Amino acid sequence: MGNGALLVTLDESLCIRDLYFPHAGMENHVGGHNCRFGVSINGTFFWIDSSWQREIRYSGDTLVTNVVFSNPGFPLMIAVNDAVHPVLPLFLRKISLENPAGYSQDIRIFLAHDFHVLDTGKGNTAYYHPGLGAVIHYKKNRFLLVGGSTGNTGITQYAVGLTEFASLAGAWADAEDGELSGNPVAHGSVDSVIGIPGLHRGGLPS
Repeated sequence: MGNGALLVTLDESLCIRDLYFPHAGMENHVGGHNCRFGVSINGTFFWIDSSWQREIRYSGDTLVTNVVFSNPGFPLMIAVNDAVHPVLPLFLRKISLENPAGYSQDIRIFLAHDFHVLDTGKGNTAYYHPGLGAVIHYKKNRFLLVGGSTGNTGITQYAVGLTEFASLAGAWADAEDGELSGNPVAHGSVDSVIGIPGLHRGGLPS
């Protein structure tokens, strides 16, 4: 998906693998690293991977994806629509949940980002900006902002950490208990993860 200035590629689990800006093929700010997509269901955490069933397609005659994930172990369907804005350098993701169970479930979405700004993981900075309610990765004159919301509520959980350094796994591992530490800033080889507020759906699909 792209618009001439921004080009984003995804793998079969909808993890961002390439993010080119300001030109396709020039300045890859991910470079094949794994920007993970995870979900916590009633306290059990999963990274979306090959164990999930999926239907992958585009929406009608558009370049908007329409991907549906399901897991045989849980009565839950996750629909994801991804697109790049036709003019602005924006990658947009809409996540919809359908709960066919006859009871409420505690569902939390986590998005982890292993950006390598300006084609390198060295000398990067990532921090949580409380005024914007978003995490920002930057190096020199390149800034990548990551945010999210459910209605009027922005992200309520975040963590920034070091990765690819010594034995440190990265901030993404902090998500695996369904809670994030809230560490606000890191410098060097960094990554981040945000959590979308707990989503409770019960009864009929919604």
